[in-house]
Amino acid sequence: MQWSIADDIFGRIERKRSLGLTKRWKFLVAQAMMQATPCTSFEQLPAKTQDLILQHLTPAQLLGIRGVSRRWRQAVDDSLGRRHHLHLTKGDMRHANNERLWRLLRRMPSLRRLTTQYGTESPRPPLSVDVVSRLLRHLVEVNLLHFGADPQSLEGLWTRCPQLEAVTMPRGSAERCAEVLLRRLPSLRRLDVARMCDGVTAFGLDCLPRLRQLRALDLSWLDTVADATLDRLHGPRLRMLNLSGCRSCSTDGVTQLVLGCPSLTVLWWLSDLRRTRSLVYSLLRQLSPDRDVTLEVDGRYLQDLLPLPPGPLRLREWEKGI
Repeated sequence: MQWSIADDIFGRIERKRSLGLTKRWKFLVAQAMMQATPCTSFEQLPAKTQDLILQHLTPAQLLGIRGVSRRWRQAVDDSLGRRHHLHLTKGDMRHANNERLWRLLRRMPSLRRLTTQYGTESPRPPLSVDVVSRLLRHLVEVNLLHFGADPQSLEGLWTRCPQLEAVTMPRGSAERCAEVLLRRLPSLRRLDVARMCDGVTAFGLDCLPRLRQLRALDLSWLDTVADATLDRLHGPRLRMLNLSGCRSCSTDGVTQLVLGCPSLTVLWWLSDLRRTRSLVYSLLRQLSPDRDVTLEVDGRYLQDLLPLPPGPLRLREWEKGI
């Protein structure tokens, strides 16, 4: 059936060719070839099409289909080798272990960003930071939320990846790890220490001004964040700050921080209605007209706080931290 269709089309080609319709002739040739030799397997697809398909698969699925054939293994390895960002989802973390992570990362020499999904359970035991530091020397962003908090391994990562610009610290990290981080990576642009829990003291937070390139900082749910800590964060570069759940700092201290950081445009603030209303009124009174600040608050309180008069402050429902 396919060859009869092709013969018919080639007959039409000869007739059209005699009339000099070159463009139409080329189209009919392509149509005949597609109908005569249809694509029936993954291996017959162009490399770019294969890569587009593989990008929709999770890391666990990619490692699983590598064993189908030699061509599939080559296609998966080529796709992984070109990737610059790896995001581990909830499903990936459910089955994650150090061996699978090593098998995946060793095939991704171009990887620059390693992130994980928030709100998921960490694997037991936690993943090893050594797997990341030994294989990925060119990382610029890493989320270690589901990794172990061994101080020696973390210090090794800071040493082997000097280009890091964005770091999320593991749960339960020792303060010494943060101190080494501040010393080894002074060019850090984004830092998330919110989940270090009781691992951060006021003394450790006082070291944050060393990060002169810092653009985004997440200090949410840290009881050690006081007004004295906020006073040391004043500067021209900080743009995004998460102070959700910080009960030890006052609304006046937060207002002075916003005024002292002229580049600050987004502030996350989860607190009770009384403190939230106090912060909103304080910012409305003191912000200059040329500022543009977005305050993300608990969505339950938006009706009690809106509408705001036109000016430099906007309210938005809290979605997700830095």
